[in-house]
Amino acid sequence: MSLKFILLGLLDQPRSGYDIKQIFEGTLKNFWNAELSQIYPLLSKLEREGYLESDLVDSSHGPRRRIYHRLAQAETELFDWLASEPDMPVARIGYLAQMFFMEKVSPKQRCGFLHRLRERFEQQHRFLSGLTAQYPLEDFEQNTPSQDDPQASSERYLARVLTMHHGVLRLKALIDWCDLCLCWFDRLPKNS
Repeated sequence: MSLKFILLGLLDQPRSGYDIKQIFEGTLKNFWNAELSQIYPLLSKLEREGYLESDLVDSSHGPRRRIYHRLAQAETELFDWLASEPDMPVARIGYLAQMFFMEKVSPKQRCGFLHRLRERFEQQHRFLSGLTAQYPLEDFEQNTPSQDDPQASSERYLARVLTMHHGVLRLKALIDWCDLCLCWFDRLPKNS
């Protein structure tokens, strides 16, 4: 997956780089992280390549803000990406790399590592569960539809809520995996 396509998707309405970062800190945190140091240069590049336009607008909270708008070329590129094959990630999971060599540490260190990992998953799970509680699946039909296209508003709501549910279920599975690891390591002879 490319940050380029996420930015193009988020620019379904005019936004600043800071506005986009706030979305990453909220719902997108479930599956993607991006820093302002990545967002701003890529927005500038996409503007130079003809995917975006920007305007400087006054802000009531400080200096003028650059607001980006998606252009027709970006729409085409975004829809081609959405219609392509699912973008499967190439995994680089640091905690699993650590886990792979866990026999090198004491049982107490292993147990501590897994408990800390489990707690991090639980924190993320609580955060995302709180978001999904605000946007229940059962309410997607009652979501305030756009006057221009009520079907698209319901579909947008449903797609975003289902993305959050993916995160909740994934994190629940990771918590269960930590419990499984703790259970099996506990079965090892105590001198290992």
